[in-house]
Amino acid sequence: MCDQIGIMYKGRFVEQGSRDDIFHNPQHIYTKRLIAAIPDIDPSNREKQQKWRDKVEKEYNRHYDDYFDHEGMAYGLRSISNTHLVALPEKGDNNVEIYC
Repeated sequence: MCDQIGIMYKGRFVEQGSRDDIFHNPQHIYTKRLIAAIPDIDPSNREKQQKWRDKVEKEYNRHYDDYFDHEGMAYGLRSISNTHLVALPEKGDNNVEIYC
């Protein structure tokens, strides 16, 4: 339905990119949580989907402070590819890994 998607959290963009960027390579923890919450109607995928949700929840709990500033707001968007922008701190500010 869309060629470009923007994900917002507390009124700020946390991720922007092509449909493939967002659904197949989400980088911000908030985007990952949204994608993980999408139900899959195929019962054979339930176990795989639950493992993905558990992984995302663990990452969220361990690394929340890496994705948001001290006030709980998203950082500014940074380009990680020609089509993909993610709200991440400046390099060296934390340990967030980018998976391209």
